[in-house]
Amino acid sequence: AALRASESRLAEAQQVAAIGSWEWNAADTSEVWWSEELYRICGFEPNSLRPTPQSLIQLLHPDDRQIVSRYFERASTDRQPFADDFRIIRRDGALRTIHAQCRVVLDDSGRLARIVGTAQDITDRKAAEELVKRSERRLQTIIDAEPACVKLVAADGRLLEMNRAGLAMVGVERLADVVGQSVITCVHPDDRSRYLEVHRAAVNGSPGRLEFRTIGPT
Repeated sequence: AALRASESRLAEAQQVAAIGSWEWNAADTSEVWWSEELYRICGFEPNSLRPTPQSLIQLLHPDDRQIVSRYFERASTDRQPFADDFRIIRRDGALRTIHAQCRVVLDDSGRLARIVGTAQDITDRKAAEELVKRSERRLQTIIDAEPACVKLVAADGRLLEMNRAGLAMVGVERLADVVGQSVITCVHPDDRSRYLEVHRAAVNGSPGRLEFRTIGPT
């Protein structure tokens, strides 16, 4: 009863986390076990088919099959674990992204006994990450197209980011030429005290406005 309860809790936890697990028996190469959640991730009802070593390979996106096959070959021959993301195409045509991890289990004689692994459905997370990346690229495009200087400065005055217009104003072509340097070096000496006043106020949360002259980095 305790074992059944433990297995039930594990199945529930896997379903909540969208993580399935699997195991391949090296002594009987046709013996493969999938957890209930792995069936669901792959688009099947739990225990609705007898999994084989090729079951998951056949579900893989064609562009990912070769690399995953190589991972399994390395695990079998070189005893190397692996962790990577790949795509599967379920029977209903849905494309899902899976994060897989695998490790090798040896017997007392050092021979390959089992290969065990997990597969987590990270489709939603990947989609959210891509949305953030697209937003960042769009924002960067807008900032780069802005004719005025747009810069990001640390509290200690170090330059973190500057758009193309700002770089042109201080006479440099690459951000790498000035990033990490104190912005004050690009401010005309006669305007530096006023610039520092406005910068300190901005660090403390007070907006400010200032006209000042720029010079090339020293």
